[in-house]
Amino acid sequence: MAFTSSDLAKLEAAYASGVLEITSASGKKLKYNSMSDLWDAIQRLRNELRSPSKRHIGGVFAWKRNA
Repeated sequence: MAFTSSDLAKLEAAYASGVLEITSASGKKLKYNSMSDLWDAIQRLRNELRSPSKRHIGGVFAWKRNA
């Protein structure tokens, strides 16, 4: 399912008002179990909507030094 900036705005508004259920731009109802789950969804959607060069992938990097 492709999300839009409109979906992000709805999630942010829901979070601000303490509501755990929204209807996406495509008409699908989304219900979150907790405010924490809703916040995680907001963060993931913000990352997804960023341009590819600005996305935060996350993870741990390790370098091995050649001696």
